[in-house]
Amino acid sequence: MKSLSTLKAIEKYGWPYFRTKVCELTLNYNCNARCVFCYSSPDMQQWKNSKDLDIKTASSYMIDSYKSGSRIVQIIGGEPTVYPKLAEIIKIAKKIGYPVIQIVTNGQKMADCSYARSLKEAGLNTATFSVHSSNPSMHDSIVGVEGAFKKMLKALENASKLGIYISAGTAVNAINYRQIPRLVKFLHESFGVESYHLIAMHFIGAADKNNRNLAVSYSQTMPYIREALSFLSSKKIMPIAAVLSNYQPCILPGCEHLISDWQIPFADDDLYLPEKVYKESMYSMITNSLRMKGKNCKKCIYYNICAGFEKKYFEIYGDSEFRPLKSRLRPFPIPVFYSR
Repeated sequence: MKSLSTLKAIEKYGWPYFRTKVCELTLNYNCNARCVFCYSSPDMQQWKNSKDLDIKTASSYMIDSYKSGSRIVQIIGGEPTVYPKLAEIIKIAKKIGYPVIQIVTNGQKMADCSYARSLKEAGLNTATFSVHSSNPSMHDSIVGVEGAFKKMLKALENASKLGIYISAGTAVNAINYRQIPRLVKFLHESFGVESYHLIAMHFIGAADKNNRNLAVSYSQTMPYIREALSFLSSKKIMPIAAVLSNYQPCILPGCEHLISDWQIPFADDDLYLPEKVYKESMYSMITNSLRMKGKNCKKCIYYNICAGFEKKYFEIYGDSEFRPLKSRLRPFPIPVFYSR
């Protein structure tokens, strides 16, 4: 069963033909998995006994963000599907008028077709599934749940049958980076997935605690990232949004349009947490708290707009990989629909 193509999904759901502001709504920190890299693990002290976002507050946040220009609501956690009233939240988002209603999920509960159908009927039209390997045992070990890969396949099948647009999110780390091309090929050939989000490690939360097992340099991963991008280009896919996160143009020259968060934001998105609000400052908060620039960055053509690289990465690997660019290269041949 193949997923909707990007163009068919845009036509079917009346999605905007340009990139719009995002309302990122964090409902909870509870989760039914224990991913080794999780930045908001429920086992972490700061998230223990934290309260879920109540429906009334969630509604007010979505209304506020919609009024300020958001047309994409991305519902996250923790794991949003363990939030008891997720379908109600989705219904409210639909009533407000959001054309793009998305969840980011590990897929465990959506393996139940009746549950997946309840979300679709409420108004869900796109889901990003966290898939970290096409090897069942590797995926299960990364997410910390035996049998998780099998349930993920069922969830992908259910979403395809229901006409929910599918994208895949992958945390690139020392365990799985050699498998990235194989994973991308598997998802495209098995489910027709066009949109991917390959995320270089953020060394916060569980990833920071496990960095000896998870850390891998950009230089080590680049051959595999390039192989995956070449495969997607050969299939002439059109992802809905940028494919790469936490990468920099000097690491992948010519892929500026494929990187989602390398620029200092000039028009930022909204992030709503149960305990705090980052109104029009989601990426600014990340940039200001996590990132830095190296001694050679001033020589780069992107110095004034690049957000830099993560401080934790510098502590492990230094900055020798970040070499200033003197000119722009021809863009890598993957067109991105919602490109900034």
